[in-house]
Amino acid sequence: MGENEIASWRTTRTSNRLLRSLWLSGKISIDHREGDRKYYTLSENVIPEKFLECEALSDEEAKKRITEIIVRSSKLVSPSKASAQWKSVGGVRETRRVLNELVKEGTLFSLEVEGWKGELYALEKDRDAWEDPPCLESPYVRFLAPLDPLLWNRELFSKIYGHEYLWEIYKKVEDRIYGYYCLPILYNDEYIGLIDPYCSGTKLQIRNIHIFEEIKNETFKSEFQRERRRYMDFLDVKELEINGPDIFR
Repeated sequence: MGENEIASWRTTRTSNRLLRSLWLSGKISIDHREGDRKYYTLSENVIPEKFLECEALSDEEAKKRITEIIVRSSKLVSPSKASAQWKSVGGVRETRRVLNELVKEGTLFSLEVEGWKGELYALEKDRDAWEDPPCLESPYVRFLAPLDPLLWNRELFSKIYGHEYLWEIYKKVEDRIYGYYCLPILYNDEYIGLIDPYCSGTKLQIRNIHIFEEIKNETFKSEFQRERRRYMDFLDVKELEINGPDIFR
């Protein structure tokens, strides 16, 4: 691979392992994607020189930085039950050790959630919000992305919000209940249901909406419509088709 050359490889087990090793070592980086194919180039071609010249962190400091980023993204973490997010840190024992080191340094603090076994961790700067939650200034509805950091620990999410969530892309077609790309719907501080959107060209098709308990108020309707418009703007689509009750139109 020449200095300015961008290369891609078809999917084979050997090439994927090699590419992943080179990527993890920092020797190559992703230049761009086309569909589901990644194109790689030498790291110096895409990473600014000032960052490449920075002194490398020790393994311990790198683990602490990665852990802090994960906690900042997820807001609340457990060293267990979500092993995928801790792969760069280590197993449960090592993750717990690093979390507790950050507690000693004053970066994190530990807390308990009723019904959850084991300690949980959050940023020290967020302590006031956890101990005395602020009142909502205005109502809101949000569609959560399937891989949103709030969902990385799905067991913890289910414990806090009272309903489980599983991205049904992982399920067989005959086992799906809510839809291939179902997204959680948050209404204020509650997880109230799921929506299954499908985007084709300039049209957003909402194939299914499932609400756990019936909601009858105009505030929810208006906030749902506001979030739907925001979602359409994000997807850059203009047309809409909804399969659901009038409250969602």
